[in-house]
Amino acid sequence: MMVVTLPPNCSETCPQLYDDANRFGAMVSTGGDTRTASVVAAMRTVRAVCSLQQILPPRVVLIHDCARPFTPPRVYQRVLDELNTGSDAVIPVLPVVDTIKTVDAYGYVTGTPPRSQMRAVQTPQGFEWWVLEAAHRRSRRLPPEESEKITDDAMAVEAAGRRVVTVRGHMDAFKITTPMDLRIARALYAAPDSSAA
Repeated sequence: MMVVTLPPNCSETCPQLYDDANRFGAMVSTGGDTRTASVVAAMRTVRAVCSLQQILPPRVVLIHDCARPFTPPRVYQRVLDELNTGSDAVIPVLPVVDTIKTVDAYGYVTGTPPRSQMRAVQTPQGFEWWVLEAAHRRSRRLPPEESEKITDDAMAVEAAGRRVVTVRGHMDAFKITTPMDLRIARALYAAPDSSAA
C-alpha cells in the first residue's frame, strides 16, 4: 500500500502529481503544514482504507522524502531487512565528512561534537506501524515548544523512548534543497545508473 501526501491546492497547481500517483497505484492524502502533520495524515488514510476493507494496518511502514528521488532500491531493502530482524525503527545514514560546530544565538561557537559519532540521516525511515503511531500520538500531546523540536519521525520515536537502528545509506540519496542540488540531480537523471554500491 502506497500513499503520497500532496499540498491542499495541488489538484490545481500540480495536477501531474495526481496523475503520477494514479499511474503507480498510490493513494493520495492531503498533507499538513509540517512533515509530522503530513505523515500523520498519510497514516490516517491507511487506517481508513484498512477499516473499509476490514483488514489490519501493515506491520511496518516506510516514510520517504520526495526530495530524495535517487535513493537506490537497495537502501529500501536494507531498511526492510533490519525491520524484519525485529527492530522497532530503522534509518539509513552516512558518516559526516565536515567538522560540525554548535553555536549560540549570537553565532559564537559553543562546541565541536566528535565527527566519528555524527551521521547524516536519509530516507526511507522504517518503523513498526504501532511504534510510529504511538510516537506521533505522544508528540501531539507535547507543548508546542517541545513538539516543534521534533524534525523527523525517527526523532519522535526516540523521544518516546524507543531505540533507532542505523543502516548504511547511499550518496545518491541526497536531498534536493538548493540550486546546486538541482543541477546535480539533473546531471544524475541524464547519466547512466550510478546506484551500484
